[in-house]
Amino acid sequence: MKLIENPVTVEKQGKICKIRGQAYITKVTPSLAYRVIDAAKKMLHGYISDVYITVDHRKGDVGGNDFSSPGYGLFLTAETTEGVIYHGEAISKPKGEAGDPSVAEDVGTHAAVALLEEIYKDSLTHRLRQLILHNDHYKLVFKTSLTLALSQY
Repeated sequence: MKLIENPVTVEKQGKICKIRGQAYITKVTPSLAYRVIDAAKKMLHGYISDVYITVDHRKGDVGGNDFSSPGYGLFLTAETTEGVIYHGEAISKPKGEAGDPSVAEDVGTHAAVALLEEIYKDSLTHRLRQLILHNDHYKLVFKTSLTLALSQY
């Protein structure tokens, strides 16, 4: 195992100065993207006013070759005055998945909450990418909580 000789040291993370995002949709009505954006902005404007989210609408062959991939999601990033970047995202449930279908407003809210949780935790690494140092064997093991995290949405 090779250890990092010059690790990154961040002494202060700064304050959030802007939030950017992209709502993406494929093979669904474009109005869903705007509903997702509105829900996210309602949550985020109480935190910061500089929020800008764009729409990426894919249709036809560009959106996938079959009809089994309709859906939508939202990816958000927050940048601090020191250049630290946080992110949060959420996607709609795939067709045929158990449970209630995804509502556009819920996807926007979940993405905003995920972003705010990352900011609140004050972590420089996203919770799904963090490394855990296993004391018994001194090995770095990737955290495998992706299934747990996605089940929240």
